[in-house]
Amino acid sequence: PRPCFLRRPETTWRYRVARDLGMTVADLDQRMTRREMTGWIAYYTYERHEQERAERQAERQRKAAR
Repeated sequence: PRPCFLRRPETTWRYRVARDLGMTVADLDQRMTRREMTGWIAYYTYERHEQERAERQAERQRKAAR
C-alpha cells in the first residue's frame, strides 16, 4: 500500500511544512490553522513557479550564448 502522505495531496503538504519548520505533523496540526497552512501551500507553489521560471530563463540564455 502507498504511504498515507501519498494518498492525499494535503497530507503531503503537511509533512513538508512540518519538516521545514522542524516539528512533527502532530505538532503542526495542533499549532497551525487551516488558513496558515493555505498560506504555506501558496508560498511553496509560488516558490516552485519562480524556480521553474528562473530555470527556463537560464536555459534561454545558455542557448542564446551558443
